[in-house]
Amino acid sequence: MRGAFFAVTKPTPLSTIFGQCHVPEQIFFAILDTLHGAIQIPGVISSKQGSNGIYVPAIYSKSQSEWVDNFYKQNGYLEYDALTRLGIQDAKNFVKRHFARENLTLLDSVTVGPPIIDQVDANIEETMASNSFIDIYPLLPSVFSPKDIEKILKDSQKRCKADFQIFATTVIVSNAFLDLLTKSLEHKAEAKAIEAVESGEWFKYISVKKIKSSKYLDFTKNEKKDDRRKKASIGKAGGGSQGRETKTKSTKKKYNPVKIQYDDSDNEGMKINERSELTLLTAEDIRKELDKGGNFSDIHNFVDELTAYLQPKLNKQAVNIAERLAQTTKSNNISEVEEKLNMLISNIRIFEKGIKCIPNKEVQNALSKYLMRTLGVDFVIDMIKFAAQQNVIQCPANLTAEIRQKILLELPNDIREHLTNLHKAAAKGSVEEFLNDVEPTMVACCLVSRKLEKKREKALMLGHKQALLEQLSSTNDPALALHLVTSILFTATTQSALHMSGRHVSPILDFLQAHLEDEVMEKLVKYHDLVLTLLSSDDEEIKAEHQEILRQELHVLKELSNHSKKHVTMDK
Repeated sequence: MRGAFFAVTKPTPLSTIFGQCHVPEQIFFAILDTLHGAIQIPGVISSKQGSNGIYVPAIYSKSQSEWVDNFYKQNGYLEYDALTRLGIQDAKNFVKRHFARENLTLLDSVTVGPPIIDQVDANIEETMASNSFIDIYPLLPSVFSPKDIEKILKDSQKRCKADFQIFATTVIVSNAFLDLLTKSLEHKAEAKAIEAVESGEWFKYISVKKIKSSKYLDFTKNEKKDDRRKKASIGKAGGGSQGRETKTKSTKKKYNPVKIQYDDSDNEGMKINERSELTLLTAEDIRKELDKGGNFSDIHNFVDELTAYLQPKLNKQAVNIAERLAQTTKSNNISEVEEKLNMLISNIRIFEKGIKCIPNKEVQNALSKYLMRTLGVDFVIDMIKFAAQQNVIQCPANLTAEIRQKILLELPNDIREHLTNLHKAAAKGSVEEFLNDVEPTMVACCLVSRKLEKKREKALMLGHKQALLEQLSSTNDPALALHLVTSILFTATTQSALHMSGRHVSPILDFLQAHLEDEVMEKLVKYHDLVLTLLSSDDEEIKAEHQEILRQELHVLKELSNHSKKHVTMDK
């Protein structure tokens, strides 16, 4: 029996050894106990329950230990699956017992010694020093799972208090690199912020947020009113002995738990909506920028996690930039709008003086209505847009009469009242009423209405005449040329300007007849008749003939405008 046990080199069931020795069972186990007690067999019995026990020879255990020691010394780690294939059951506990004095890190699939940990720490230090990132996964043995590596990195982060983040389980990125990456993407955040402000998306978001906040406040007020009303009605009911107790109990019964739950959820939903932030820079925008950078996409899931980390931060920057731009734009807009509105109203005042030079009331009314339908409505539209922007009301670029009325209803009472009066005056065609309502309307919108000084009026008149002359010199359209010449001659005659359309040319020529030389008037009337024939005739030959005559006479008209003062006669 002793020889049989010495011959065994691997774990073997006792039943197998018993079968080879041809010794009665009772005698076999009695001798085995004696040999085992005298330490005369080179191994251990794993179980002494009869023939179910397993004999593990010492040489086998020694070879296992030697293999484990050699592998650990060479590689600095031990794989549990490899130990299991070696015949070691419960590999993790075996490692704990075998390396009781070693400072090991026990992971899910491997046990790691200090050499591997030192290698990881060295890579982390190098990454921190170079302000970059590194994927640890390919630097470690392939038996390491991503979860094992993540555990190592987290332990290193706690132990070394290193300034880095972990992405895609195995990638370490220094915070300095993340800061550089964020700065490189700030231009995208700024571009998105500018786009949001210029497109009106930012103001739309503020408007919606303001409406939701208002609804939430109204909801809260109504809820409190309902609670007070319920308490008041409950207080009036009941009576008799122990009335207070009865009322308290009835109050509890009257509450509907389902309704309370619904109200609470609705309340919370409103708060969430109120806190929600505008997304100016999406994850897709950042991902596209990162893909341009190069080697991020080589690591699985790295770009996605990096995008998820950067997006909230960059979007917040974009929102802050948009807010600052909106404030700056608002300040700049006030001065720009104020200047534009004062220019418009100055022109309207100048043109009103020109209208008053004409004695014919019917012509005056026609010119006044035209002035209000054009410049007056332009002034009203600019005022409404400005008021809407100041009060964070969504305002489209094209304001029809219906949209103007709708926006007016949303404005505060003081602004709405003045703007409505101004709007009605423009629609009525009354220049006098319009001018009377201009200053209080601008004051209500915190704008300054400047008076038209003589010096400024003279400069505007000169600029108006110069613009007419430049337009006349560049046109070959007979109808437009007649229109421009009539305006220039009116200015030379009355020292006032006139805002008119083509249909007003005839009555203005009638007015000029008393102030221009007869020869000049003959040329103007002749040219006017030719233009009317050209525009009204259906005969192509007649139109072609008149077109040629008008083209030849065009230089005469331009010459009249260049020396307009010479042809004015005040004592006619």
